Amino acid sequence: MIDVLIPTADRPDVIGLCLMSLASQTVTPDRVIVYDNGSISIMSDYKNRMIWDILTEKGIEMIYLRKNKRSGLSRAREVLLKQVQSNDFMPLDDDALLEPNYIEMLIKVLDKNVEEAEEDTKKIKNFAGGLFLLPNNEIQKPDFSAAPVDYPPEGVQEYQYAFFRYNTDLCIPIEYGGISGVIFRNYCVGTLLSALNGFPDNAPLEEFVQTRNVGKGLLVTKAVCWHLMSREQRRDWAYALENVFRQRFQNEPKEVENFLKGRKND
Repeated sequence: MIDVLIPTADRPDVIGLCLMSLASQTVTPDRVIVYDNGSISIMSDYKNRMIWDILTEKGIEMIYLRKNKRSGLSRAREVLLKQVQSNDFMPLDDDALLEPNYIEMLIKVLDKNVEEAEEDTKKIKNFAGGLFLLPNNEIQKPDFSAAPVDYPPEGVQEYQYAFFRYNTDLCIPIEYGGISGVIFRNYCVGTLLSALNGFPDNAPLEEFVQTRNVGKGLLVTKAVCWHLMSREQRRDWAYALENVFRQRFQNEPKEVENFLKGRKND
């Protein structure tokens, strides 16, 4: 069982793509909890309501929490963490797109690690994350136009391991990294909440997302998550999403017409 925790604020055009990637997973989450902290509800977007229904049809429990007074990302994370009930949970940014087998691979790696480390609890890994593909030249992130590497180069901070391409599939032991797209064991909730207590919302992202407090984890380089940071990427995925709806509602032209009408007004 896994809960997915998504904070969002004033990006209804982006979160729909994130939700569709969850609907396409080979192992779907048991619950998806969205904390909407923006001035505009994501449910004001017709596409998001349709995607919500698709996820519900798949048997996923969908939970929508709304607060229209902005409280910041750290507080949103706190609210979501307090909702966790499943054995595993995954915080996820609203602009993330998971490749279809992302969740399945991370859970398998964590379960396998538990079996292998059964007699030595010190070897148990508490979290697992995948490879994050971002646009080039983002501040403090490696350039993906560079050639793939066999292993993270020397001098690179551990949280940046996930931002390199690798020549082969690797499962790299790490002590901390980004929180989005990382699957944690349920018993890590308390530690993460403690780390968030009093955390300033204007702190640099890298300072916020360090997960070293929960123990050691694994980076699975064949599990890939895309982040839609540029306008061009969002446009391309929006067209892809349009095609998904055309196929789904091909016998209901009125539904498609309403969807396209809503898209033009976005």
